[in-house]
Amino acid sequence: IDLSAAIVNQQGIVRADALEGGRGGEIVLRATGMVDVGATSLTSAQGGLGGQITLDSGTSGRTQVRGVLDAVGSQGLGGGIRLLGRQIGLLGGAVVDVSGVTGGGVALVGGGFQGRDPGVFHAETVYVGPEVQLRADALGQGQGGQLIVWSDRATRVHGSLSARGGPLGGDGGLIETSGKWLDARPKAVRADATRGKAGVWLLDPYDLTISDDVEDSFRGVPEGDYFFVPGSQGPSTLSSLTLRTALESFGGTNVEVQTASGGPADGGDIVVWSANIRVAPQRPVGLRLSAARHIVFESSSIISTGAPLDVIRLAE
Repeated sequence: IDLSAAIVNQQGIVRADALEGGRGGEIVLRATGMVDVGATSLTSAQGGLGGQITLDSGTSGRTQVRGVLDAVGSQGLGGGIRLLGRQIGLLGGAVVDVSGVTGGGVALVGGGFQGRDPGVFHAETVYVGPEVQLRADALGQGQGGQLIVWSDRATRVHGSLSARGGPLGGDGGLIETSGKWLDARPKAVRADATRGKAGVWLLDPYDLTISDDVEDSFRGVPEGDYFFVPGSQGPSTLSSLTLRTALESFGGTNVEVQTASGGPADGGDIVVWSANIRVAPQRPVGLRLSAARHIVFESSSIISTGAPLDVIRLAE
């Protein structure tokens, strides 16, 4: 199914589902101005193996989703979902699901892994609302998939993201939330694995401050154009509570912070200031801090009272 126009307004049901366990089909909604997927809508390419869904508003448009995007694999691997455009908003109770029985699929929101995929146009700004769900879980036995949320300027992530290993076996997957400036206050991040190794939550801004004094949850304001304004926000921040929760909840998720350098004003520093990171993970997990320039550790502590916590600090 291929729908193309200056504006594509999907308020109903669009299906390219497979019958009797086959591979789901492909859906492309393409616009030069806006792709708008409504709150009561369903866009589905599910099957025994998940299909492919692409929403693309081009290099100057906006892609916004309030409905359900479903590329679930009911017998095998999950499929793929790509959300592309200059501005991307996942709003209201939007659901993006590439889960699969034998392994999660891949969902790309605004770019590929660390922005390195030349075939995926980079968004300028991305917003993921607090009631939004992104899922790339293994539902049976298999590895969690990949959830990539990327923008070149400002990325705001407040929803629930999961790339869990299968309950019957398999490792956790990869969740990436990256941008030049990053507001990472997700309601939940899970790349855990009941019968395998924990997956990874990767944060990749230019600069990042980790502290107890950072707001740990999004209090909420009316969704509007504010969320698509890059602005000049200063260093990205991550609350100690958000970090602790990811490391220890539901069996734990490995967390990696990797900063990049954008010049003298964005040197790629990681500052751990007044942060009491005291965790009690049920299983071994790791915290990796990898800075393009400096790591500053002041009035802070990292302590595990549960399973081993592997802490790695790397700086230029």
